[in-house]
Amino acid sequence: MRQLEDDKSGNSAPTPAVVRNRRLAKLNRLSADDFFSEASMRKRAPILADQYIGVSTQPELVANSAGEGDMLDRLENQVMLQEKQNEAVRQQQAMREQQEEEEEDDEEEEDDKAVAGQAAGQPQGQPSEEDMAATQENEETLISIMRARFLSGEDSAVNYKDIDNDASLDDDWAAQAENDAQDRYFDDD
Repeated sequence: MRQLEDDKSGNSAPTPAVVRNRRLAKLNRLSADDFFSEASMRKRAPILADQYIGVSTQPELVANSAGEGDMLDRLENQVMLQEKQNEAVRQQQAMREQQEEEEEDDEEEEDDKAVAGQAAGQPQGQPSEEDMAATQENEETLISIMRARFLSGEDSAVNYKDIDNDASLDDDWAAQAENDAQDRYFDDD
């Protein structure tokens, strides 16, 4: 408890535990905003977002994907993004060619499959439930990684010095610190 009071009075630099708690409090506050939205994460970590979510087809996200970091980081991000987009285009072209070949070979069979798919309640061209579940899992993994990066101080878009020295964030975890101190006191008996 004395440590909490010392930190609020500003007498010393925050300890690593206080820094972690303040970052967690800030993370919880930012989670209520759109800090961990796809667009926001893609701006801060475009390569990581591409790996877990896929290449963005939204022009505003592609245009802003290299906005942070030094020139080398931006250049690397842009090159990798371009490579991913080129690969996606190649895959789409290959899929189209394969579909055209299948349509030519099995036109009647394709019609039967489409009718069966629509009868089963899945419109043609819609992703399956498995695909949607995999996409959701990838998005959750990306959010988890981005949260861990935030807590460890690796998010380049965040001013950690301000967060680490913001005593107002202590209120978010002060009640828990008090409970922990009481538990330790009673455990010592």
